[in-house]
Amino acid sequence: MSLKSQHLIELLARFRETEKRFESFLEKAKADPTLPRFLLQADLQTMPITKVPIERLETIAFEKLALGTKTLALTIELNKAIDAFNTSTAARNEMLTKWYEGPQMGHDEMLFRYLGVKVEGGADEKYKQTLFAMESYCNDCIMFSKLLSEDLNTYGNRVRGKYRHHIFWRLPRIAEADYSSPKAQALMPDIQDYEQWLSGFQPRPTVGQWIKIWFSRKKKPVTLPK
Repeated sequence: MSLKSQHLIELLARFRETEKRFESFLEKAKADPTLPRFLLQADLQTMPITKVPIERLETIAFEKLALGTKTLALTIELNKAIDAFNTSTAARNEMLTKWYEGPQMGHDEMLFRYLGVKVEGGADEKYKQTLFAMESYCNDCIMFSKLLSEDLNTYGNRVRGKYRHHIFWRLPRIAEADYSSPKAQALMPDIQDYEQWLSGFQPRPTVGQWIKIWFSRKKKPVTLPK
């Protein structure tokens, strides 16, 4: 969340603002072809690669704890999201390095590559799509981290409750992450974007729910043979 707050939000906001300014410029240029050339203010700063001990977390989750299927799946998805975000970040950094160190580009060529403007022969949207992929994967990292921490908190509290009366053990309290602040809520992706993924892990009915289902089922009428 800190990386999104410190780097990605402003980067994406400036990019989208540049897109809007260019679209507005094109509309005005249709009515007045004598307008000065559009001034591109490109944000070409590289971003750091995120280093997270995800392998250590996977080892603990899969080998040290008795976790459910959903929690283990969250661990895997978090690993995939971190890897995808770092891959996208590295791809963007590599593009910027080539732009700096390669043959000098003219203003129009830089504009077309930066914004993915469609020209004769197609559009080069590699930079634009990479930037939006970083946003998507960053949101995945945040959401899967939150869901995983909630599941691990539930598991830890269940274990702690199981051994709360043990005379030789004094288990520590479970530290819970707080996402309730307005700043954290503003950075949190929409849970509805993950409903399809979560729908694959419906909780099993309790004994009481099974009994209710059993008695509420419709009985087929018995047809006597003629």
